[in-house]
Amino acid sequence: AAGHTTLKLKVGSGPLADDVARVAALRDAAPAAALRLDANGAWGAAAEEALTALARFEPELLEEPCRGLAQLRLLQERSDIPIAADESLPPLAEIHRHLPLGVAGAVLKPSALGDPVAVLRAAAALTETGTGAIIGSFMESAVGVATAAHVAAVAAGPAAGLGTSALLHGDVCEPPAVHGGAVQLPAGPGLGLEPDPAGGIQLLETFG
Repeated sequence: AAGHTTLKLKVGSGPLADDVARVAALRDAAPAAALRLDANGAWGAAAEEALTALARFEPELLEEPCRGLAQLRLLQERSDIPIAADESLPPLAEIHRHLPLGVAGAVLKPSALGDPVAVLRAAAALTETGTGAIIGSFMESAVGVATAAHVAAVAAGPAAGLGTSALLHGDVCEPPAVHGGAVQLPAGPGLGLEPDPAGGIQLLETFG
C-alpha cells in the first residue's frame, strides 16, 4: 500500500466483531490513510449497529451498508459516517429524478453504467447536488480500468477506486501503471493501451 492515501476494505461477510478487528488492524497499520469500507449491502437491519461500532476508526466512507436508496438515505440521516451508494443507484437515465441523492457519495463504474460521457454528466449532476461522485472499476481487464481512469481524470472528483488490476493473473493489455498510489494515464492514442495476446490467453484460462 506504499504511496496510497486511500484504502478500501470489504466488510460484512462475517461477524461484526471480526470486521471491527480487521478495521482496527488496518487503521493501526495506516493511521493517516482515508479508509473506505464496503459492505455490499450485507448488514441490512444491523447496519446502524455496525456504523456505531466502526465510527471510532473514522472511516472516510461506508459503501452500501444496506440495500436500497431509501434505506441508505435514512441511515445517512442517523449517522455522521458518510454513506455511499453503489448497487442501490438508479440507472443513469433516471438519476436526475432522485437528486439530491441524500447520501454523501455515489460509486459510478463506467463498465456497469455504459457510456462514459453519460457517466461524466451524472457525476457532474451528483456533485452539484452535494453527493461526491467516485469513479470505480470492477475486477476487470485493463480496458475497463483504463476507461474508468480516463473518466476519473475528467470528473476530478474524490479519489477513484481503480486498484483492481493487480488482482488479475494475466490481462488483455498492460494495465495503466500505478506510481505513488496514483494511476498514470497511458500517453498513446485512444486509451493508450498495447495489446498483450499472451496475457489475454492467461486471463481466458483463469476465467474460462
